Amino acid sequence: MKWFRIRKISGEAWPHWWSRVLRIFFRIGLVFVLGGALAFIIFDPVVTTESPPPLKGKFVDELVADGFMGPTDLAITDDGTIFLAERHGVVRIIKNGGILSRPFVTLTDVNTSGESGLLGLDVHPKYPEVPYVYLLYSVHDKSHKPPQPSLVSTFGRLVRYTAEGNVAAKYSEKILIGNGPEDGIPNCSSFHGVGAVKVASDGSVYASAGEGASWKDVDIGDHGDGCDLLFGADQATGARRAQQLNSLAGKVLRVGSELGLGLPDNPFYDGDPHSPASRIFAMGLRNPFRFVLRETMGASPLLYVGDVGWTNWEEITTVRAGANAGWPCFEGPANVKAYNKHSVVSQLCQPVRHDENLAFPLLSWNRSKPREYWFSGHPRGSFTGHTVTGLEFYTGDQFPQRYRGALFFADYGEEWIKVLWVDDQHHLDRVEDFAGVDSPLGLVGVDTPVDLEMNPTNGELLYVSISAGQVRRIRFVHE
Repeated sequence: MKWFRIRKISGEAWPHWWSRVLRIFFRIGLVFVLGGALAFIIFDPVVTTESPPPLKGKFVDELVADGFMGPTDLAITDDGTIFLAERHGVVRIIKNGGILSRPFVTLTDVNTSGESGLLGLDVHPKYPEVPYVYLLYSVHDKSHKPPQPSLVSTFGRLVRYTAEGNVAAKYSEKILIGNGPEDGIPNCSSFHGVGAVKVASDGSVYASAGEGASWKDVDIGDHGDGCDLLFGADQATGARRAQQLNSLAGKVLRVGSELGLGLPDNPFYDGDPHSPASRIFAMGLRNPFRFVLRETMGASPLLYVGDVGWTNWEEITTVRAGANAGWPCFEGPANVKAYNKHSVVSQLCQPVRHDENLAFPLLSWNRSKPREYWFSGHPRGSFTGHTVTGLEFYTGDQFPQRYRGALFFADYGEEWIKVLWVDDQHHLDRVEDFAGVDSPLGLVGVDTPVDLEMNPTNGELLYVSISAGQVRRIRFVHE
């Protein structure tokens, strides 16, 4: 995933004009972007799935708040207070319809190169009784200078702050992961770094991270990116980090909320709560930018992970403890030829293909051609997209009843929101268009969505537009 349309942030002039040019090409079907690589084809970029039935009323898309600098993620407390992360390291609060003038916290060590930054935020589910706010970001570590200015290796950090009123309490910072490169999340390209953070009802903290490899070509650790100098030779393995239990990259992590240690019931726990393996919940991911927890009574959470693809497929994968999503051997429902034909990676992929915990996507859609989308191993319907960026189960009652329990998901690249339903066994039932250029519901103005969250106080669906610098809401107006 690459950001194309972000206004000036932290002194950087972002290429928002690229998006304007590309949008024109998108509409006439001549050009598309594959995670930063340009290709030329002819296609109709928006192909609908199933159409929803007539509704007695209409959906409306409304502004909640604007004026933000590259907003990336939000969390909503049970009283409706909104915590919003800005990519350059500021956390703001929206309360009673207004933006508080004083930030909750301002981070001063955020790396914003490439697509890095403050990308993940969540609050403890018992907030404000447990006044914890969790942030996931890429670190600009001034004490570790690269051997060449062009090298961009960095590491991810998970940190917890304690709220005191509407600000972070002084000296309350607690680093859970990433005191330094030696125990941080490796990122050797400034792309595919940290993603989302979510806190489960039991207080355990889940955090997603990409494999930190090149987005342009096959990366087996031979790019001269300085990764070995910052993290050691065992981390200078490119996309292969996603399959290494000694690396936090390309994983979903699960740690305790107090100290950030691996939990004894984690699938790869090795007796040392500080080790990378002990902190890993699932592996084999390329760029799991967003995920959502689905918790049921008496069962461990099931994660629905949106993994941003490389050349062909975007995907949503249901992930249980110990799951292996297959990257770089698999992308969506298919083998990754460029990696599988490489002698080093092909040896790695042999055991992956036979891994009993190999998890194929619940749903995958093609990044360039309106081919049939796939779910549970079967083709059905067709649409395209090239950056899955938002996931949220709808549990409210503001929307019509048919949407209760459905999963809303967004695509930043083609600017749409769709909705899917799963059965009791977590198998996909159907997919429908919801918002976007050809929305059958009149929701045609979705602008670069990067996060979806339901407001627990009123059931409205909020989304973050990174380019517009806005938080917006979708609600249903009954006739």
